[in-house]
Amino acid sequence: MKNILDKINRADEIQANLELDKTELAKHEVELGLVQDITKDLNTVADSLVSIRPALLKIEDLLIKNSKTVETALKAVQRVETTAKELGADSLVKELDKPKMLINEFNKTINNTLKAVQNGIAGL
Repeated sequence: MKNILDKINRADEIQANLELDKTELAKHEVELGLVQDITKDLNTVADSLVSIRPALLKIEDLLIKNSKTVETALKAVQRVETTAKELGADSLVKELDKPKMLINEFNKTINNTLKAVQNGIAGL
């Protein structure tokens, strides 16, 4: 009788172990699915970054051209200001303050944006 009970207990242990193995297998299948999803998402991100590079290069080129244009405008305002001071036209000098300030701020914005774009390009 003890022998039969031992065999029944052993069969119960084997069945319990099989249930644990099934649970473990299901857990690994879920983890594998998550890894596959993450890999797919990373590939999508990589593809997007590759396609963004040409656009960033165009933006960089436009910013450089605009920066040169803004610098030219600032030099022109400074020449007018110098001439106005030489002629004693203080009212004209005063009127140039706002355009000069706007040009300087625009130049800072362009330069900051250009640095950000160049950092983005370097990061690709």
